[in-house]
Amino acid sequence: MGGPQITHILPLLVVWMVCSSLSTTTSNTTHGIGQDLQTPENSTASIPNHGSQESCRGVNLQDASRSISAAVDTFVERLSCKRKKNASLPEDFFTKVEQNLRGIVESSLNVFLDLDTTASGADILELFGILNSLSLGNLSDPTFVQLWFSLKMAPFLPYISESFLIQLGNQNFTCSSFQHIVKSFSNQTALMDMGKRQEVFTNFVKPFLTRTDSMDPGCILFATDIRHWLHTNLGSFSDFATLKDLQTFWNFNYVEVADLLSFSQLTQLAAIPSQIITTQDVTKIMNAINTADLGAFFDIVSPLIEAQPSSYTQEVKSAFLQEILDRASLSSPAVSDDEFLLWLRLRMRPFLVNLPPGLVTPLFSTATNRSCNINQEMIQLLDQIQITLSNYTKTEIYNNIVFLLQGPTQLKCYNSGSFYIFLQNSFLSFGFPDLTTFVSLLPLTRKSEILNTISTSEIRQILSQPGVMNGSLTCVIFNNYYNSAAFLESEVVSDEMKKMILPCVWKMALSSNVTSEVNLWFDVRLKNYLRFLTRNLISPIEVQSASCQAFQKLVFYMGNNFTYNSTEFGPEDVYNTIRSYLSTGSGARCYNPSDPELNSTSWFFNYIGSFVKCITLNDLTSFISTSQAEVFWEDQANLELFNNSTIAVDVRNYYITQLFTVNPSFSLFKLSGVLLCSTDIPSAVYMSLNEANTMAILDMRNEFCNGIEDPQAFAVLASNIKTITEEIFVTLGGAASGLSNTQITSVPPTVLISSLSTLGSVTTWGQDQANIIIQSITSSGYQVEAVKQGLT
Repeated sequence: MGGPQITHILPLLVVWMVCSSLSTTTSNTTHGIGQDLQTPENSTASIPNHGSQESCRGVNLQDASRSISAAVDTFVERLSCKRKKNASLPEDFFTKVEQNLRGIVESSLNVFLDLDTTASGADILELFGILNSLSLGNLSDPTFVQLWFSLKMAPFLPYISESFLIQLGNQNFTCSSFQHIVKSFSNQTALMDMGKRQEVFTNFVKPFLTRTDSMDPGCILFATDIRHWLHTNLGSFSDFATLKDLQTFWNFNYVEVADLLSFSQLTQLAAIPSQIITTQDVTKIMNAINTADLGAFFDIVSPLIEAQPSSYTQEVKSAFLQEILDRASLSSPAVSDDEFLLWLRLRMRPFLVNLPPGLVTPLFSTATNRSCNINQEMIQLLDQIQITLSNYTKTEIYNNIVFLLQGPTQLKCYNSGSFYIFLQNSFLSFGFPDLTTFVSLLPLTRKSEILNTISTSEIRQILSQPGVMNGSLTCVIFNNYYNSAAFLESEVVSDEMKKMILPCVWKMALSSNVTSEVNLWFDVRLKNYLRFLTRNLISPIEVQSASCQAFQKLVFYMGNNFTYNSTEFGPEDVYNTIRSYLSTGSGARCYNPSDPELNSTSWFFNYIGSFVKCITLNDLTSFISTSQAEVFWEDQANLELFNNSTIAVDVRNYYITQLFTVNPSFSLFKLSGVLLCSTDIPSAVYMSLNEANTMAILDMRNEFCNGIEDPQAFAVLASNIKTITEEIFVTLGGAASGLSNTQITSVPPTVLISSLSTLGSVTTWGQDQANIIIQSITSSGYQVEAVKQGLT
C-alpha cells in the first residue's frame, strides 16, 4: 500500500536531505582543505559543531539553500502525484506529511545556523532569494502560496525581518493567498517575541487589509461573519489591531465578538458610545474581561465615559455599575481602603450620575464594614451629584444612611459634639431624620447624653421637620432633655408643635414646688402653650400628683385667664379635677401653717378660686375638717370669694354659720354682698348693733338683699330703732314689718300719713300692725278708705 511506503521514506528523506545538502555543500566548499572530507567516513565528521566558525569558512549557503529547496520541491511533487494516484488516502495524510516535512526543513535550518552563526533567519531568507522565487510563481494560487509559507519558509518565519515583511506586503496576493500566509505566520507565533508579532501586523497584515486597489478590499466578500473574518484575516495578530483599525478593515458592531477581542480592544470598544446600546452589550464586553483585570479596565474606561456622559444611555451606565458591584468584591477585606477609594473616586464615579434607586443599596453594602471616613466620602460624592438623582433614589440613599447609623454598631461614627450637626453632616442634602427615625437613632443607654449635646435652637429644627408629628416621640426628647425650660423660654414654634410639646412638659410644670419657679412655668415658659390644654391634661389623673404651688397656679389660671370657647372641656371639668385633688387625704390639702409656701389662710381662694360657684355643701365639708378650717372663715379673700350669688344658698349659709361659730362677735360690716343676706346670721349679731349701725346694715341689705325675706333679722334690726321717721321707713323698707306694735304706736300719725307709699310697699305686715297703723291715721281725721288703699 502507498501509505506504508511513504512512511518508510520519511526517515530516509530526512537523512537524505540533510546529508545530500551537506555533501553538496562540502563538495562545493572544500577545495584546498584535504582529501579526508571526500571519504564517506570523514564526510560525517566534517559537519561542524555549534558555534564552530573556524571550520565553516567558505560555506556557500546559496548552493545549500537551492539543494534543500530542490529536495523539498521534488518530494512535494512526488507526494502530490502519489496522492492523485491513491485516492483512498485519508484526508489528513497530506497534512501529516507537511508536518513531517516542516520538521525536516527546520532541522536543515538548524544545520545552516550552525554553519553560519552570524546569519539570522531573516538574513537567511534574504540570502536564499525567497522573494525572487515567490515573484516567479503564481501569487494568486493558494496552493503555491501554501507550499512556500507552510513548508519551505515555515521554519524561517519566526525570524523574518521588518524589511522582508514590508516587501512581502507589496506583493499582489489574493485574499485567499493572504489568508494562507496569515495562517502560516500564526502557526509560528509561539516562536516569535512580542516585537516580532507586532512587526508582522504592522508591516504586513494591516497594510494589506487597508489596501484599496485590490478586488476585495479588506477581504470581506467571502467572510461568513465577523468571527470568521477575524480568524482568517488577522489570525494570531488581532491583538495588535486597535478598534479603529478593525473598523477600518470592516465597520461592524464588535460587541458581538467581544470574546475575541484583546483587553486593549475591549477598553477601546467600551469608549465608543455608538457600539454600546443595551445592557446586553455591556454584559458581552464585561464577560470578556477577567475579574483580575476589572480595575485596569475601569481605570481606562471610566474617565473616557465621564468625558462624554450624555453619549451613554442610563441603561448602559447602570449596567457597568452593576458589573462593578457584582464582580469587584468591594466589600471583601481583601480590598484595602485605599483601593476602595480608588474605585469610588475614579472607577465608579461616572456611573453614579443619575444613579437608579435599585443600585443604591448594593452600592452602600460595599462600604458597610468600611471606616466612617469612607462611608462619609461615599455620601459626599453622591451629594455632589444629587441634582441628577431622582426623588426615589434620594429616598433610597436616605434609608441607607439610616441603616448605616443604626447598626450593627449603632452610631459607631459619632464621638462627641452636637448630635444634630453630626446628623446634618451624615445626611447632607438627602434630608434629615423625621422624629421617628431620630429617636430610633438614640441608643437606649445614651439618650440623655446625646440629646443634651444639642442646643435649644437645634431641638427646634429637629421638631420642625416636615411630616406627621408624634407626641409620644416628642416627649422622649423632652423627658431626656435638661434644657426644656430654656427651650420653652427662647424658641418660637408653630401652634401644631406647641400642641405636641405641651403634654411633654406639662408634668414638669405641675411638679415644680417653688412658687417663683411655678410662676415662670405658667407666666413665661408655657404662656403661649396653655391655650392648648386638653381635657386629658386637666384631668384628675394628670393633675393628682401636682405640687400644691402648681395646683394653686393652675386653679387661678383656669379661673381667670383661660378661654373655654374652642376647647373640648369646660369649667365644670376643671372643678371635677379640683374636687378630686382637694378630696385626697384628710383635712385641707396643701395647708401647712409651718411652711411659708403653704401657710396662707386664703385656702378657698387659692385652691378653689372662681370655681367655687360649682361647689356643693357636701364638697365643702369633705375638703376640710371643722377644726382645721377655723382659720379660713374670717380670711378676707375667702369672704370675698363666697360673696357670690351663684354659689348655692346652703353653701353660703354654712359658711356664715361656721364664721360666726368660730367668732360670734364677727363684725357684720366685714361681710359684703349676698353673705350679709344670709338667714343664718345669728340674731345676737344684729341685736348688738346701735341705731346708727343698724341703719348702715339696713342700707347694705337694701343694696344686696333685694327680694330676700328674713323676718327674724328684720325684727331684730327694727327693734334697734328708737325714733322712727319717714326716712327710717324708707331705710327699713320691707324690714318695717319687723317693728313691734309698741314702736308703731309711738310713730306720729303725720309720719305714718307721709310714709303711706313706703308702708304700702311692705308685703309682710301682720294684722295687728296694720290695724295699729290705720287707727293712728284715722284718729287724726284721715279717711279710713284712703289709709286702707295706701296700706294695700
